[in-house]
Amino acid sequence: MESGIVHSFAKSLKTLSLYFSKVNRMAENIMFHCSQSSESSGILRLLYMSGLYLISLSDNIVLGSLNTLFLKLINTGLFSTDHVHDERSFFGANLSKIRRRCRDPTYRKAYSAIWISVIASLPFTSARSLLVSLISSMTWTSSLSNDSSTQRKVIKRAELFRDIIGPLSKGEQDKERWDLVVGVLLGQSWPEELARMLVSWVAGARTTADLDGKYYRPFYLYWTHHIL
Repeated sequence: MESGIVHSFAKSLKTLSLYFSKVNRMAENIMFHCSQSSESSGILRLLYMSGLYLISLSDNIVLGSLNTLFLKLINTGLFSTDHVHDERSFFGANLSKIRRRCRDPTYRKAYSAIWISVIASLPFTSARSLLVSLISSMTWTSSLSNDSSTQRKVIKRAELFRDIIGPLSKGEQDKERWDLVVGVLLGQSWPEELARMLVSWVAGARTTADLDGKYYRPFYLYWTHHIL
């Protein structure tokens, strides 16, 4: 009797996990198709994916629809840190695909723009949950080696971070973006490797040479201005 209950429960969990995996992948596909449709025609066509509809006729309506979608995903727990490395987590299911899209010059500009816009449209606490999930889904190491392979990894992560949350320059939106990142950093303990990635993000580094000398200066100036 008990073994039957355990088996039934395990089967239900597996079914639920597959369901959330499907929802996560579907949501990312909607993001991608919205970004490409918006860039090509300015009008987003009806998307029909496994019973989920998204009808939008302008960029503002698209952003509002995506905002609603991601708020529901966040409130459902798909951006929690409990299952960041499996497909029950949005980034667990989609991070590798997001990386590929951001590296593809055909899609990168529009895809990045829609990510930046959606995150900027979210309430602070929701955006923070999304960002914590993103950072947690990355695999970090405790060593801070200065070899070239480590530096390349740091830069690639910083580029992905920049494509999703946006760059830092000047302006009110940048202050909100910085406050969001600081809120994430102060909210829990993170590996030291993350600090190096954030230096690269703030400095705008895209090559290993950019991690040396004067390219650290923008980070320290920004940190001094906003934190100290």
